[in-house]
Amino acid sequence: SLMRELRKHAELTYFKERFNASDESFDAAQAAWRIQRDATKSQIDKLVVMLGDRASTAGDGERREIWKRILATVQKQQASTSIDESAGEMFRALKAGDFAKARDVERLMVAERKTFAELSDQAEQQAIELGAAASMRMQDDYQSVRSITTIVLMGMVACALVIAFLLYRS
Repeated sequence: SLMRELRKHAELTYFKERFNASDESFDAAQAAWRIQRDATKSQIDKLVVMLGDRASTAGDGERREIWKRILATVQKQQASTSIDESAGEMFRALKAGDFAKARDVERLMVAERKTFAELSDQAEQQAIELGAAASMRMQDDYQSVRSITTIVLMGMVACALVIAFLLYRS
């Protein structure tokens, strides 16, 4: 969303500059957009590495599979960054004064942004699913520990009764 706002700012700056209504240069506005684009790509790259680590070290099969699905979704987002090419094409069209082409490219970028947002929603749902799986695993572990504790306690009581009986008889 910040990238979209910076790109829009670059467009508006171009029009202001073209009609001598702004001191800010179109190139500076594009540079601000590129800086944000690079930061966003870097965050996605770091996320892919972290998810890859989690997917390979997850304890049980179900959680490992969910981590892998989240990783695959984020990798799709990583691959869908053709918005960079589209923005470059739009900036070139604006500089050339081809406003119709810039508008057409904007429509493509809206579709790309929608796809990216859908993938974000999908990853969020998968993360919720992962949380639910972890919660179920913790409940299962709690029940197992509780059962083992009960059995050990009953065994200790039985041993104490046997020892008490033997001491009583002696």
